[in-house]
Amino acid sequence: MTVQNPAIFLQTGSHPAEDVRQGFRSLMAYTGVVASTSSGAASTITDLKVSQRGAGANMSVDVANGRCAILGTEGTYQGVYLCDNRGTTNLTIGAAAASARIDRIVARVQDSSYSGATNAWALSVVAGTPSAVPVAPTAPSNSITLALVAVSAGATSIVNANITDSRPYAATLGATQRTNAAPSSAIGASLSGHSAYNEADYGTYEYTTATSGWQKPWRMPWGLIAYGSTTTNQTGISTETDLTSLTAALPSTWPANRYIRVRVSLPALSGTSAGTSAAGAYILYIKTSGGTQVASSTWIPGQNGDTAPCFAEAIITPSSGATTYKATLLRFGGSGTGSTGAATTSPATFILEDLGPSSNPA
Repeated sequence: MTVQNPAIFLQTGSHPAEDVRQGFRSLMAYTGVVASTSSGAASTITDLKVSQRGAGANMSVDVANGRCAILGTEGTYQGVYLCDNRGTTNLTIGAAAASARIDRIVARVQDSSYSGATNAWALSVVAGTPSAVPVAPTAPSNSITLALVAVSAGATSIVNANITDSRPYAATLGATQRTNAAPSSAIGASLSGHSAYNEADYGTYEYTTATSGWQKPWRMPWGLIAYGSTTTNQTGISTETDLTSLTAALPSTWPANRYIRVRVSLPALSGTSAGTSAAGAYILYIKTSGGTQVASSTWIPGQNGDTAPCFAEAIITPSSGATTYKATLLRFGGSGTGSTGAATTSPATFILEDLGPSSNPA
């Protein structure tokens, strides 16, 4: 049957639990912890917060009272479950092993209509595997993660420093979700156009596409991305030389289809043979770490031996992912060596700046 009858809440009708849960799902953009207050920082919200045992730290953790909305993931029409923890729940952390591990604290629903024989929700610990390089275990179906707990080798107690708050926060359609972590790791099921406010960096983000994911508002310039600078005068340059500290990189999460300005500025480029007929000219390059040229600028010493500021700049549309850019200096022709002229009051700088979109997100 494709058309479901009766319509939910139609008078005289009988309504299965799945229909009611689908009603909840239709009103929600994100599932997670339901905050009991609409004011204050997300980092101060205590609902379902995981902390060290209040009666004295041992190999257990406390989960504070609170409510959450959990999306069922075992059935297409499973919908959203509303779960309530009325009081503090203590959860036992398994004994430490010879190697460290990471345990996951979850709120989980089990529904026999989709698997197993249990019909209940619970707060529980998903134990990780001890390893020299431990990773968190996979979250179970029908769950949200509340925290990750680092269990060191031979540990005898868990304290707050071992607990990473990982709670996502529920929000209705059209609402801005609050988070105190990177949106990509803290936000649940994502819909294009929805937004989140990340208190970790005071930034507003929007979900663009499955490829580009969570980004700052797409149609706005994002400003400074990264920069390098130095106050040390680099001297003795004749063959092509990387300029120390004049480098900057796009992060691994960088999306395609953005205009980027890349610029290097030297405050007082000079050459040792300036003012003579033997003086060489100098080329200031911007290149990728792999050597691909992005921009260049040529400086020819004056006959009076003057120094001069020199810069190179380009506007580019790099592909997605991490890319490192650097500045190099080369003398060509003539003789002598070059100096950048960087000083405490006049640093040499290298800047990556986002100017806005070149097209729609990928």
